Order: sequence, then C-alpha cells, then structure tokens
Amino acid sequence: MRVRDLDSWPPAITDSKALKVSPSRDIPAKFKRCGVYTIAGSAQPYLSIVVEHEGRDWHAMISDQPETLLRRIEATLQGHEGMPLADLGDLEVVEIP
Repeated sequence: MRVRDLDSWPPAITDSKALKVSPSRDIPAKFKRCGVYTIAGSAQPYLSIVVEHEGRDWHAMISDQPETLLRRIEATLQGHEGMPLADLGDLEVVEIP
C-alpha cells in the first residue's frame, strides 16, 4: 500500500494565522514533521502533519483511520523532511514490528 492509496491523501493544509485552507496536491508545500496524537476525551487518534508553505508552517491532519495505520504512516514519513508533500504519496507504507 502506498500513502497515496489513502482516501485522505494528500490532506488539505491550513494556515492557522490566516485561517486559509488549501488543497495540498498542487502546491509546493515541504514536509517538516508529523506525529500521532489524541485529543483529551476522544478515543479517536489523528496524524498531525506540519509543512512549510509560503514561508510559514501549515498544518494538516489525517483521522478516521485505525491508530495502527496512523503509526505506520508516521513511521513512513519520518526521515523525509524537506520533501514536497505531494511526492510523499509515492512512499510505500512501512510495517511496524
């Protein structure tokens, strides 16, 4: 399975300062970091993704997936900092032992 096979890939990105939401498929956003988090009181985890675009940090998230899959996607993206977000869809999702 490739990252692009997820229904939610690529995720829309949000500029929290301007509250502007952009599709991430055709923009030159560069991957910075990601992590799996859970909001207090919610059993549903999400993958938070931070990208650099237009000189600022933009945020995206993937939810509605099992935590095990989110952790696999997180592990897949690690080490690819600086790559265009759109290109990360070609990565094969890794297995976690």
